[in-house]
Amino acid sequence: MASTDWSCTFKDLHINEALDIFYSKLHDIINVQCQKKTYVLHKVAFMGFPKTLKHLIFSKKIAQLKYIKQSPTNVNYNIFSNLRAQCKVVNKTDYGNFIQRTQSSIASNPKRFWNYINSKRSNSNIPSVHLI
Repeated sequence: MASTDWSCTFKDLHINEALDIFYSKLHDIINVQCQKKTYVLHKVAFMGFPKTLKHLIFSKKIAQLKYIKQSPTNVNYNIFSNLRAQCKVVNKTDYGNFIQRTQSSIASNPKRFWNYINSKRSNSNIPSVHLI
C-alpha cells in the first residue's frame, strides 16, 4: 500500500470511484497475502432439503462471505440480499408444499405424518443433561 501513489490514483475522481479503486487495491492485497479458506456445508444439516434450496443457501453463503470479507460494496450487498430473499421465498414455498403433502397423505400414509410429528418432538433445544 505504501508503494502506491494515492494522490495520482485519486486525482480528478468522484469519491465513490476513488473508494471503489481503494477497495479493489485492498482486495488484491488481501488475496495475495492471506490464506484462502474453503467452506463446506455439512450434509447432515441439509437432509431432506430440495436441491434448489440447497443451491440457493450455498450461493447465499458465498455471496455473504464475499460481501463481508472481500469487498463490502453495494453491488455485493445487493447480490447477497437478493439471494437471501430468494432463499426465504423458496423455503416458505417448499415447507408449505411439504405440509400440504403430509396433510393430504394422513389417511393413506399415516406413518409419514407420525414421522414428522416425532421429528418435531425429538428436536428439542433443551439439553437432556445439565451438569453443574
